Amino acid sequence: MADDAPIAPGSVSLVLPAYNGLEFTKGFLDSLREFSFYGLELLLVNDASNDGTREYLTELEFPGIRIMHNPVNIGYASSANLGASMTTGEFVCFLNNDLVLSKEWLGPMLHGLQSLPDAGIVGCVQRNPATDLVDHAGMFFDLEGYPRHAGHKFRNVSKEIFTEWRAVTAACFVIRRDVFMAHDGFDISFRNGFEDVDLCMRLGEKGFRHYVANESQIFHHVSQSPGRKLHESRNAQIFLERWGHITRKYGLEQWPREYLRICRNRPAKFRPFKFVLALWCLLMYRRKCSTRTAS
Repeated sequence: MADDAPIAPGSVSLVLPAYNGLEFTKGFLDSLREFSFYGLELLLVNDASNDGTREYLTELEFPGIRIMHNPVNIGYASSANLGASMTTGEFVCFLNNDLVLSKEWLGPMLHGLQSLPDAGIVGCVQRNPATDLVDHAGMFFDLEGYPRHAGHKFRNVSKEIFTEWRAVTAACFVIRRDVFMAHDGFDISFRNGFEDVDLCMRLGEKGFRHYVANESQIFHHVSQSPGRKLHESRNAQIFLERWGHITRKYGLEQWPREYLRICRNRPAKFRPFKFVLALWCLLMYRRKCSTRTAS
């Protein structure tokens, strides 16, 4: 499928959980109208907003939109799962309400999902609208097994059409609906964080691989939902207890490469100890790989 090919009506459903941030929601919908809406189905789940969002949505005229109002705030994972359960498309695209879409934002992600035989989830490059610098171009793990955004504050991204990562953020990604539903969607043990990385890990265990479509680039105001970080410590604890034994091993491979990239792109981040540590970890990882190959 070419990036600019028309998307079949009814094949893609967009799921947008929203809690407050009315001005961001308005900006998101304006950008959706402007950039290739395609007549897609949009499931907007208002998660008990109290800033006038409900009243605005009641009067909203928007093609293809279906709106659900949660009576109480249930968080991103539960709202996203609820929205996905109501979709009819073959593909589901999860979105945050603090995004500003751009031209051809969706086509490259769908192209990856359809053309890469092992693709589970395909995300996009997200830039900070205040600086135009990259906020997310995939996720890697640090030495503690904690997920980090690749390419953060870089000006440019890979020239490859797709890059593979262990995880991508649910601020904007596409997945086949049947895959999402068959694997129980987002785990509601997580509250507004880590549910996307957990899903990527679960799918990875089943043989799926995750990618970023580098030609798909949007703007993301980043963590604008009220209470976004309130549960960060608990979410991290659940995640590391579940996956830390694996992600710490990934970190030995991934963190050194990413830190060295950061030093090249942002020299002010150079720290002698970290630089030596990165080189040592890289050497240990390569030695371990050589030992496995020899045996």
